Amino acid sequence: MQNTKKLVGAAVIAGLVAGCSTPYQRMGFRGGYRDTEVAPGIVRIEVRGNAFTDVDTLENYFHQRAVAICRPRNYDWRLDSGTTRGPSSVIANRYGNTLHVYQQPAPAKGWVTGVIACMDGPQEPTLARTAVHGAKRFTSIVVQVLDVTTGKLANARVDDVGDQVHASQRLVMVRDGKVDAITPEGHRVRVDAVKADAALSLGYRILSGAELAKEERSSALGGLPKE
Repeated sequence: MQNTKKLVGAAVIAGLVAGCSTPYQRMGFRGGYRDTEVAPGIVRIEVRGNAFTDVDTLENYFHQRAVAICRPRNYDWRLDSGTTRGPSSVIANRYGNTLHVYQQPAPAKGWVTGVIACMDGPQEPTLARTAVHGAKRFTSIVVQVLDVTTGKLANARVDDVGDQVHASQRLVMVRDGKVDAITPEGHRVRVDAVKADAALSLGYRILSGAELAKEERSSALGGLPKE
């Protein structure tokens, strides 16, 4: 009877732990994934888990999301993963006239972050989810960046400029060879990046990365997250 109780108790605890692990879902209270397009065809994916979810599972979620984004195409990718701990908790207990103070370490939580680039060709989901699972691949992805004040183009690695461009009032990422601009009459148009300097001389104003990022945030607040 005693052994039966122990087995039932162990099964209940195992069920609770499994139920508390981070599922494959959009980022929420228990963790999950979120993705952001940082350049045309290039998406940054971040996955975070709770203390009950191992890093291998989070890497599987990374590739599962990559397959969903790029299907039916293949994708190139790079990722980093690891665990972090939050600040420790300070606990104080008083026993009579004595105060006992000690630190309670925060549990380690796993994380995965990386970028993917969708490619041409058929996709094999099994290959993407298993053959590459657990590996670290580092690919230098180059994008075009435009100076909105001069119209000059430059090539840069997405890892070096991705976040900076989204916050920049001077730079913008070139998408499909074009950039967004406002005509002297106030109309929104798409301009060939190679002709941006000519457009500036005609009085066009090219939208910066910071302006486009603000528009995207406003749009996201007005709609439901995509699955």
